[in-house]
Amino acid sequence: MFTDLDKNKEMLLGSYKKLKSYYHYNKNFVFMKKKIAELEADEKHMLKVLENLAQLLADPDAEVNTQQIDDWLGKIDFYVMPKSFTSNSVKNELFISAESNEEKEVNKVNFFIDMPIELHLLETLWTVLIGKLVFEKKLVSAKSYGNAIDDYVLYNKQDDFLDSINFTKNKLFKIYFPQYCNWKNDAIETVATLNRFNRSQMLFSLDVKSFYYSVVWKFDLLDDKMGDDERYKALKFLNLIIQRIFERYTGIVNEYRILEQCIENKEYILPIGLFSSMLLANVYMYELDNDISQNPNVLHYGRYVDDIILVVDVTGDEKNISEDNAFDRYLVEKNNILVNVESGKYTINKYPNLYIQKEKVKIMYFNKTGSKTLINQLLKTITYPSQMNVIPDTELSLVDFEEAAYAKNGIGVETKIRDIGQLEIDRFQLGWHMSQIVMNNRVRKKYVTREEKVRRQNESDSILRFFQGGKALEYSSNWINAMYYFMLTSDTNRYAWKQFQGNIIDAIKQIKVSDIEDVKRNKKRRISSKLKKDLALHFDICISTVLALNIQYCRKEKKTVLALAKKMRKANLFNHHLVSYPLVNYSDDIDENCDLTNILPEQIHSMNLLIRDSKKSKLSPRFINLDEIYQYVFLRKFCNGGNYYGDEDNTVVKKKLEFI
Repeated sequence: MFTDLDKNKEMLLGSYKKLKSYYHYNKNFVFMKKKIAELEADEKHMLKVLENLAQLLADPDAEVNTQQIDDWLGKIDFYVMPKSFTSNSVKNELFISAESNEEKEVNKVNFFIDMPIELHLLETLWTVLIGKLVFEKKLVSAKSYGNAIDDYVLYNKQDDFLDSINFTKNKLFKIYFPQYCNWKNDAIETVATLNRFNRSQMLFSLDVKSFYYSVVWKFDLLDDKMGDDERYKALKFLNLIIQRIFERYTGIVNEYRILEQCIENKEYILPIGLFSSMLLANVYMYELDNDISQNPNVLHYGRYVDDIILVVDVTGDEKNISEDNAFDRYLVEKNNILVNVESGKYTINKYPNLYIQKEKVKIMYFNKTGSKTLINQLLKTITYPSQMNVIPDTELSLVDFEEAAYAKNGIGVETKIRDIGQLEIDRFQLGWHMSQIVMNNRVRKKYVTREEKVRRQNESDSILRFFQGGKALEYSSNWINAMYYFMLTSDTNRYAWKQFQGNIIDAIKQIKVSDIEDVKRNKKRRISSKLKKDLALHFDICISTVLALNIQYCRKEKKTVLALAKKMRKANLFNHHLVSYPLVNYSDDIDENCDLTNILPEQIHSMNLLIRDSKKSKLSPRFINLDEIYQYVFLRKFCNGGNYYGDEDNTVVKKKLEFI
């Protein structure tokens, strides 16, 4: 299968582009941005890496290759990042304030895999190839919404196995947000539709506890499902590499975390930070997805990784329903979906290692005769992806930061003062608002009105007040957007940039760690120390990502941060929407010190805008839209004295599809 070296390099390059594209948008595992930027910074080194990997695929048993694989596997480690926080303080409903000083401690952590980029490339290639076989054999349920491979883009119907895979496109998985919306919306629409047909229903929302660490994965399961498929057998050596990655990661995590898997029996957890884990998790859960979907009493079922929504038909049983018995009656006794293993503890049927977090269970009952108001309220929560693409405009009447960040919790005109409780943070609205204020300020105004300055200052002050202490760490996925905002509004916010950095650094230094769930007691100090170190590195990478747009903005940063910012710029791993002119950042010759957010027209004349064959175009982390190409062509002709509108022989636009 891998005898053609040129084909091997093509597949590896395609795998690299899929890896790069995925982490270009990812805000949680930014360590991968650093690995990708460092690989791409040295073009000769990158080509050498691809060449060596192509040779390895062709001759995996060569001594030099087996030694190299052993060396890479020996370098596997992990990053520690906070997963959740807990508060030891009792909520004070007597004294209500919008500025919560509640002290929180880390009570759960995640172990993200840290391994050489070469193994990531092989692992991505393996996922693409195995994904094709999984798709053909229908080993993943259509009811699995999370981490779903985009088969429409990735695969075609050509007879040859390798030719039937599209390595030129960047996409591997379907986009997160539309999938998440569909997962939630489909359940709500089912309830609304069947209620009109006089069906009483009960909606259950379930969460699997510590999913990736609780899965008992054995590669024998994949062997059994693939059977005698010759294509799968041809991937034997790659299968072994992936298995050794899982084994190494499970062994390292087992030193720090309590695990049920027995490595001697070739039982592994799913490494967090691998595409293969995302795919295999859905293969692992196929039997559950299939069994519940075929249950005649289940009107709707959907799973998003470890979150499950199901709607059960309770028509005719209304008189027997009570708040106390609903969970056991419909999930354990009647439908055999869960097993009550002991008081208050439930596992998924046929999956004794997967526990349901009872404290996170939500149950909604819709009686066929009196649930119209509840259903109408539920319908209001339906979200469509297109609704989130608000056209950026600084004149838009947006709510301020604090109003967007905090949930209203049912507070309305009729709410009595005594019924108002402590405000809670709406994670989704916070993230959406942070993205919007960045986009609304992407146009750098030469003159800013007094009112605009006041608005920016108030917004900055609110952001700085929010990102302090535990909240600064709990909502770390918003760090990049906060710093983008400060950079774009630099006339009034240079101080805010440094203040924000100080807040985050102080929060990391003062982080409090409670008894971390499932972490061995004698390893708590080690994990706490590594947590601080990895959070600091995570923050440095965020700073480098932002400074990639304008390295001159803050020259006093650490040398390592500035060096990484230059590499991020070369790899185009930043928000392209903030570049002054579309596609200018795709020029290989643009001055690395140029402020991409504020390019002046006179600067364009000295730039090389021939980007068609640039390295950055070939390794673009995103899809380039047609309107961007038209704007780029107009800009190039305008700066060179041409007439865009009068030139009928516009070869660049005619070849736009090749460019993309």
